[in-house]
Amino acid sequence: MSDEKMMNLINEALDAFNSHDVDKFINFYAKDALHYQPTQPEPLKGRTAIKEDYMNLTFNAFPDVFFEKENIFYQNEWVCVEGIFKGTHKGPLLDQEKGEISPTNKYVEVPICFVIKIKNSKIKEVHEYNDQLEFLTQLELV
Repeated sequence: MSDEKMMNLINEALDAFNSHDVDKFINFYAKDALHYQPTQPEPLKGRTAIKEDYMNLTFNAFPDVFFEKENIFYQNEWVCVEGIFKGTHKGPLLDQEKGEISPTNKYVEVPICFVIKIKNSKIKEVHEYNDQLEFLTQLELV
């Protein structure tokens, strides 16, 4: 995949995310994609699990969520996207240790980074890195 096509794919996926078009966004993922998160001991496996996670932990909990892209780096089939997760906690948030966290109505801006593997013009693997302490602090949960 050319660098230009890879950048277009990532930018189109981010546009779908920011417009909250979950179906369009999830279709950028390969059917057997893996998504690693700092809050999960095992990766999310497959489009269905990834979509459910985005619905439950992102779009429902933060209905005004927006990803502000700051930097993109790429080499071969890997892309690194750095930015800021922005949103207001207005819906229930599911936490492995605490269970369901009621809306705090707090607005957050948290640095986040995704290292993404592209294969056959699809997102095959995502490694997500974010500052969970900063996230929980802004929500006033710690």
